[in-house]
Amino acid sequence: MMVDTLSDQLSGLLSLEGNYLTRDYLLDVVCGECFEHEEDKENNKCFSLTSSSSKNKALVIVQHAVDWREKICKWSYQVADHFSLSRQVVYIALNYMDRYCAASNELIVDLLRNKNRFHLLAMASLCLAIKVHGELKLDMDMDDNIIIISSDTAIQTSWAGSITSAATATTESWIVDTILKLGRDKFTAEQLKTMEVDVLQRLQWLLRPPTPQVFISYYFDEFCPWDEETIIELEELSLFIIELSVHDYYFVSSKPSIVTLAALYNAAQILDSASASSIRTMTENNDDDESSSSSLSSTWLMDLQHDILRHNSSNDNYCKEVANINACRERLKILYANTDTKIEDFLRRNHYHPHSSLTNDNKNNNKNSSNNTDETSVMNN
Repeated sequence: MMVDTLSDQLSGLLSLEGNYLTRDYLLDVVCGECFEHEEDKENNKCFSLTSSSSKNKALVIVQHAVDWREKICKWSYQVADHFSLSRQVVYIALNYMDRYCAASNELIVDLLRNKNRFHLLAMASLCLAIKVHGELKLDMDMDDNIIIISSDTAIQTSWAGSITSAATATTESWIVDTILKLGRDKFTAEQLKTMEVDVLQRLQWLLRPPTPQVFISYYFDEFCPWDEETIIELEELSLFIIELSVHDYYFVSSKPSIVTLAALYNAAQILDSASASSIRTMTENNDDDESSSSSLSSTWLMDLQHDILRHNSSNDNYCKEVANINACRERLKILYANTDTKIEDFLRRNHYHPHSSLTNDNKNNNKNSSNNTDETSVMNN
């Protein structure tokens, strides 16, 4: 019998997420707090942001960092898909990387000056996320058995205990070697491990951030009144929108509970605008009462928002958080509009998901993705 109720668990997640938030670490670069009085290593001159030319240079540097981060995110998703990992591993890896960057101004200055070090940080962050949260499946090509390497390095296999012990002993080194190969052997195992240790110390060993994928599961279980088919459609579209936010530096300082809520609002609105035949609601059979076939984004989402914000915010901050949700929604609408996604891709009647090359849910729906993808191409552009 479980001691904690679902509501207690959700409250715990909401209380915990504050430990894993980060600041807008690139804002200091634009404002001149990072690079001011720093030595320009290329020209051996003082790099001050008092001049317009220096400010423009800072903006260029920041844009490069945003572009690097997006490429790193794409590469990480390709790696996750290649090994049929839960795609929330990428969110966790980016959380590690962003929090590391925000640890001090000196760190972000060094990373912005050194693209290779930025890549090493990305690889170390992904490596740590896989070790702590990932589940890798290795086909050992022996009677179709599979060794499963999970976050606690437990090995599930029907083979002899000696094989299990050997596999367990090599789990960590195998993950390190694989990440290095996917990075085209640009770094050594020692360099990667050194960076991992540095990341662990900077993050103070806080390695289990609440993810949007976890929040959305609790939101549905505790608040959503709709039937299973509708929930599946709404969940898949919400997760797609959430993964768009992972790519975008705009959300780096946003709470995952707020991003999830914004994505859920937008997904419900998108499904509402689709044809009635594409949406299955609890009230399909009540044709006489138009109000009963109300939108997916009706009362339950407002109740959800109220409860989440009431837990997270004081009375003074409540309106600010509502504004944050609305701002996240507008940004997510732009990101979604810039994709080629069709609403039909998310309707269960199609029984296939052509959007899975960019995103899928945290339940490994993308296990059949191609193994021929060049995971290293993005990181080396």
